Amino acid sequence: MKTLLHVQGLTKEYGKEKAVNEVTFSLNKNTATALIGPNGAGKTTTLSMLAGLLRQTSGTVEINSDMKRDFRREIGFLPQYPQFYSWLTALEFTEMVAKLSGLDGKFAKS
Repeated sequence: MKTLLHVQGLTKEYGKEKAVNEVTFSLNKNTATALIGPNGAGKTTTLSMLAGLLRQTSGTVEINSDMKRDFRREIGFLPQYPQFYSWLTALEFTEMVAKLSGLDGKFAKS
């Protein structure tokens, strides 16, 4: 099976606190994978690093160079407590999320 992503020794530290401690795994093409664990286990931090939203303290994330497109569009994220921004209406928030997902804002509006 073709490896899509390989993570080796992924670590994220905030001062002396390790939010993610040397995580290693591989994801194969055409598979679904879930991160599960208790609050504070580092799931959100790990996904944020994989999505490129947060830089790791150490470790590597290797993406298969044969990929024709950015796999990060395939990462789904459902937070336990969603964050809504008080300066955005519900419609504006929907449009923003649609644009971040690569959809046209007009499509989201409809």
